[in-house]
Amino acid sequence: MMIRLFLAVLFLFNCTGRKPQGPEEQKAQPQHFECRLYDGLPVAVGTSVVAELEKNHRRILDDLEVANLPVITVEIWANNDNFLAAMERNIGRRYPGATGYVQYEGVYVLNTGDAPHAAVHEFAHVVSLHVNNRIANNPRWLWEAVALYEAGDWIDPKRLSYMVSGNYPTLAELNTDYNSSDHKIYGIGYTLAEFVVHDWSIHSLILLIRTNGNVSTVLGLSEAQFEGKWYQFVKTKYLIINRQQIVFSSKYLWRNFFGDRWNNKILNSLPCWGWL
Repeated sequence: MMIRLFLAVLFLFNCTGRKPQGPEEQKAQPQHFECRLYDGLPVAVGTSVVAELEKNHRRILDDLEVANLPVITVEIWANNDNFLAAMERNIGRRYPGATGYVQYEGVYVLNTGDAPHAAVHEFAHVVSLHVNNRIANNPRWLWEAVALYEAGDWIDPKRLSYMVSGNYPTLAELNTDYNSSDHKIYGIGYTLAEFVVHDWSIHSLILLIRTNGNVSTVLGLSEAQFEGKWYQFVKTKYLIINRQQIVFSSKYLWRNFFGDRWNNKILNSLPCWGWL
């Protein structure tokens, strides 16, 4: 307990013990990340973000087969206008509605209530850049799919009407620039990476990063074949109700309602109950 208390005090000192680099800025220097806070954000925000990043640091590096990284700068804003202004200074463009972006050794997030999780998503982008420094939005579907998968950003496909109806997006659609896209990639990106890992391997996902999403070279499929197989994977895993489970549940309820008077042979002759 004394050791933990000492480390907590040391971390707090590192957050506040240095002269700020600019107005209302604070710094922290833990093991793998240097955190800077703007717009009067409390130190607790930086502490929670860095703790979450540290928790996921080694896992994501191992997943994407990156041995190590330099210390990554993490900058967090509370004000959206200031965040976008800094974005324009850093990368020459604004992306309204975005809550995070990255550079080769930097993670930049807007504190919208879940900054720790957003930072992990952005950190996965940084690691991808260290696999292939030309991968940023090239292609966009893979860039986001990897980060969504590594951050655990899964959305149930049953909540997405276009997936339920079978009107799934193509890779070309998902590659649309952020400022002009419908952002469907954020709804289904996790399942794209999950499909690759499930049907091939995590190493195949890495090879896709290295080849900028060349599904033909890495997976032996055309883009159209990849899209179709991906949707079939999603449909089978998430959209089709498991008939066997429903049959079991229906028969269980039937037995409990009518008791032992009903013979198993009779119940087993009623497979149609699985579709009720």
